[in-house]
Amino acid sequence: MEHMIPNAALSRKRGKGDGDFFACRKCNGHKSNMDYVIGVISKSQSANSNLVVDSLTRASTQTDGREKRFLDMMRTAVRKPDGNIHLKIPIHADDLISYMRYLGMGQYFKIHKRPFNPERYVMHLEFINKQVTQTFQASYQDTHHSNPFLDIQENPHAEVIGDGEVIIWYKKDAYLFLFHHYVGFLIDIKKRCRRHVARAEQKEAYIRKHFRYGKLN
Repeated sequence: MEHMIPNAALSRKRGKGDGDFFACRKCNGHKSNMDYVIGVISKSQSANSNLVVDSLTRASTQTDGREKRFLDMMRTAVRKPDGNIHLKIPIHADDLISYMRYLGMGQYFKIHKRPFNPERYVMHLEFINKQVTQTFQASYQDTHHSNPFLDIQENPHAEVIGDGEVIIWYKKDAYLFLFHHYVGFLIDIKKRCRRHVARAEQKEAYIRKHFRYGKLN
């Protein structure tokens, strides 16, 4: 049994079965190596300032070798005129792509009760950073006078984990994962054909080009 949503991304452990799916042992091990990093990164983007400070302090004071990447990340911090602090994510593009594929395979299995078949389908992958989600939040609030992250939790296509710390929205084979509202992974499953394969390759090439320890706002 694999936790599709890592406990590292939550401030407290999830309920039994929340966000779980069955996966092979090899996949479990590979994904688990990235869970901790993704968890710390997503907490560091939270609107909860106490959670941000606590997660970064804990991550940067570890003594097991994992602290180096977070110390490196904090050294890249640049405060912008709008008050936001820009950092470089301490994870490589191929690791991020692999992580999104695991999320996609897990959600596909949960919905269809069968493994994802890469010979029949491809994934279109997009990473969404805080700059994008904050801009969307402001626009949504101006139009609807409500919080989009609270509204989406009421959507019948949404699964809410950890009191809203992680939201999974899905419709057919389009999946949106929101970690602490501001870090997003958009995964769209398409039938394999030349056009869809080419588009999948373009999206992954974009991530590799712009995500060499890419920016996270």
